[in-house]
Amino acid sequence: MSGTRQARLLDSLSTAHRRLSRALDQLLEEEGATVDQWRVLHALDASDGLLMGDLTDRLGVPGPSVTRIVDGLVDRALVYRRQSTEDRRRVAVHISEAGRASVARMDAIVEAQESRISKSLGDKRFRTLLAAVEDLCGAERQDS
Repeated sequence: MSGTRQARLLDSLSTAHRRLSRALDQLLEEEGATVDQWRVLHALDASDGLLMGDLTDRLGVPGPSVTRIVDGLVDRALVYRRQSTEDRRRVAVHISEAGRASVARMDAIVEAQESRISKSLGDKRFRTLLAAVEDLCGAERQDS
């Protein structure tokens, strides 16, 4: 692949990420949340608590950033920390009932936004794009 083609791909992906995140941030404002906060709550909602390191790996966000996001969610009583049952030196993060209610509302906002994107691209192109991005993210995780 030529350098120019790769640079165009990476530039386009970066631009799309920024625009889509900005639009979703604006929509999530009605819940008083950001995309990163939704991602943390969404990950926790699908688990029985996660260690901070596991949450960092799952989100692909630096540890200090995840700590800052979790701190904000703890302040709002949407998540809580508890000593890990497997290793008492480690801390697990769990979603609260208020967090579950909040993430359910946020998931509806995210699903509506994805529906708008799917409608704009067409269902087949949307599914193809989603599969390609998921493949790319999976390949990146394996390489790191």
